[in-house]
Amino acid sequence: MLRTYTINFISKVGLAIPLLYVTLISIFNQEKVISYWPLFLSRNINELALVLLTGLVSLFLIIWMFSGRNKFESSVCTLGALLLVAIANIRDIDVLFTLIPLICIALSLSLRYYPRIRVVAETKVSIPKENGGVHTTNDHDQHIFIPEN
Repeated sequence: MLRTYTINFISKVGLAIPLLYVTLISIFNQEKVISYWPLFLSRNINELALVLLTGLVSLFLIIWMFSGRNKFESSVCTLGALLLVAIANIRDIDVLFTLIPLICIALSLSLRYYPRIRVVAETKVSIPKENGGVHTTNDHDQHIFIPEN
């Protein structure tokens, strides 16, 4: 249990640090943030609105990720945001190679938090006896994970 929690926490920190960088860079270097947006958006929407939107969305994703609520949804939204940035910057190899590990982390968190129900089913186990008979017990539990609908 502690190991799983630690792995999830480290993965969240691995995503939060670049998102925090985006938030800070939107405050201190606004031109860099605008350069990541597609040209049709940066030409048609106010630059200050794009910078504020970028900083607020990344800060919101950090807070949502660490809030512990809707873990699956927050990781999927983070994955979606990273995929949108990757698609918008498909021609910039440096950005893509920076985003690919982050996309993999977000994908692994999404798969980790995929909703499922734990069902414990009793199964019969036959154990051969030393004198030739068979002993049947019902104390073997089988864990089955079923996706929630």
